[in-house]
Amino acid sequence: MNTTEESKERNLSNHFFSVKNLTMDGMWVVLLFISGLFKIPSPIPGTEFQLSAPLAISIGRIRGFLHYLTIGIIASIIGMILGLQTIYNVIIAMVYRIVAGLILTVLKKDPLPLIIAGPAGTFAARLVLATILGVAWQPLVVSAAPGMIFTAITAPVLTSILKRVLKTIS
Repeated sequence: MNTTEESKERNLSNHFFSVKNLTMDGMWVVLLFISGLFKIPSPIPGTEFQLSAPLAISIGRIRGFLHYLTIGIIASIIGMILGLQTIYNVIIAMVYRIVAGLILTVLKKDPLPLIIAGPAGTFAARLVLATILGVAWQPLVVSAAPGMIFTAITAPVLTSILKRVLKTIS
C-alpha cells in the first residue's frame, strides 16, 4: 500500500472514531434498541415485527452502511446481554441489516431505496428464519406483510424528519 492510500485509510479511521461520530452512534444504538422492544404482534410465535425497522432504514440512509451495521450489532449485543434476544433474533436482524444496508448503499436516489430496503430486508430475513426453523417461508412472509407495509410507508417520512432535525442541531 502506498503512502497516499495509508493516509486515506488513517483519515477514514480517525473520522469514524471521532467524538462526534461515537456520540451520534451511541445515541442511535439506544434509539434502535429501545424501538426494537416494541413489536407488531403476529399469529406465529417468533415472527412478530419490530417497530425499529423504519428507524433502522433511516439510520442506514443518514449514517451510512458501516455506521448502520455497527449500530445494529451493538444494539443486538445489548439485547442479548439483557436476555431480551436470542441468537436467532440476532441472525435474523443481521440478515435484515445486511440486505437493507446494501440496498441503501447501492441505490442512492431517494425515496425508492427507502421504500424497498425494509421490505426486502424483512423478506430475506424471513427466508433465513424459514430455513432455520425448517418451515415454509410463505406464512412467515405473509405474517410480516403488515410490518413491511408499515416500514415502506414510514421509513421515507422518518428519514426526512430525522435529516431535518440533524441539520438543525448540527
